[in-house]
Amino acid sequence: MRLSHRFTDLDTRLVARVVWETYRHFDDHPSREVVPILVQDAAQDRLRVMPMTTRRTDPGAAAGRGR
Repeated sequence: MRLSHRFTDLDTRLVARVVWETYRHFDDHPSREVVPILVQDAAQDRLRVMPMTTRRTDPGAAAGRGR
């Protein structure tokens, strides 16, 4: 599941940045085949606790009509 679909109230650029940063965190992980699972779980945990100031305010944006 794409995290941007799960966290529709967050800007997709923010979600992408969190995922990228999380991938970087696992760059030297010895088990490369499980990294995508680790990244999704870790990024999801970070996105769940994002402050409300980073959340979208345009209701059309979540449906793809904003911007």
